[in-house]
Amino acid sequence: MLQTKKILHTNTKYPTVPPMTKKSL
Repeated sequence: MLQTKKILHTNTKYPTVPPMTKKSL
């Protein structure tokens, strides 16, 4: 759960997210 929140935070910071991060979500 904490990891998902971190990924979301990164997504907001960087509009362009790599495919790996998208798959994690």
